Amino acid sequence: NLCGIRLIAGVLSRYRLAMLFVIGLSANATAQDTASADDAAALYAANCAACHNNPSDRAPSREALGDYNPNAIYHALNNGIMRTQGQNLSDDQKIAIAEYLTDAEYNRDRLERFTACKEPLGELNLAATLSNGQDIVVAGTKGAEVLGLDPDNAGEVLWRVSVGRGSPLGGIHWGMAFEGDVVYVPVSDRIPGGDGEPLPGLHAIDMKTGDTLWYAAAPKRCVGFGFSCSEAYSAPVTVVGDVVLAGALNGFLFAHNRETGELVWELDTKLDYATINNVPASGGAIDAAGPVVAGDYLIVNSGYAQFGQLGGNAMIVYRLPQAESAE
Repeated sequence: NLCGIRLIAGVLSRYRLAMLFVIGLSANATAQDTASADDAAALYAANCAACHNNPSDRAPSREALGDYNPNAIYHALNNGIMRTQGQNLSDDQKIAIAEYLTDAEYNRDRLERFTACKEPLGELNLAATLSNGQDIVVAGTKGAEVLGLDPDNAGEVLWRVSVGRGSPLGGIHWGMAFEGDVVYVPVSDRIPGGDGEPLPGLHAIDMKTGDTLWYAAAPKRCVGFGFSCSEAYSAPVTVVGDVVLAGALNGFLFAHNRETGELVWELDTKLDYATINNVPASGGAIDAAGPVVAGDYLIVNSGYAQFGQLGGNAMIVYRLPQAESAE
């Protein structure tokens, strides 16, 4: 309901949100017999134990690794923070370590799809008609480039702009949003990737010219959370009225002023929750799915343990107080 969304948009920047309810999400997995437990334990001892048996802020303990998603540990060994330790290991050996540590099954279908994927583009691109009547397709890449393409001229590049350093996890990862002639681009840049300066946060770009209108750095909220917490915008953003809603890998939901990028308000979602379905739930990194506004509800999915991030399993529903009386 567009009228309802516009009504709610008017109060998003002026009122505190009331949490209505939380749903706890659950999943079960069992370990696959990729390698024997003895083999996997030996691989861990040879490649990982020196740090993780003596944990620090950048090296979680062996016990803490048991709470990770096995795909996250595989990614860390393959092209993440542990890629140096994993460079001489085969895929099967990395998977064996991941399954040994977590006692859960690695998603091999995901590995095959990642291995087969050669495209540099992020998950979602968009099409728009500008105020001057021109149609445009805007594409974002994991290399942290945004391109304006002419759909009426075989995809001719109209403009191209760099918004960061880029990496296998973005750059631009899950998607962008636009309002009028402006596209709002979340940037992750959370792990080493291309050359240049990392610019995690939110970038506003004029789609008519490719000019950057403003850049708001991702706020730093990771103090005390160790290596699993990242100051980065990976999830798609949502434009509602005068704010842009951005979920961060540090578990916060941030609202930026659409015209200036100024931070208007924030919510910390990495909490423990009582849920309506009685499944124990906690929040974590906001990734893959962006915030959704429907009627006077704001829905946020919190917790994403993939790639060594802050895990969780909460779907949080907020209600906007006093929305009915907004003019």
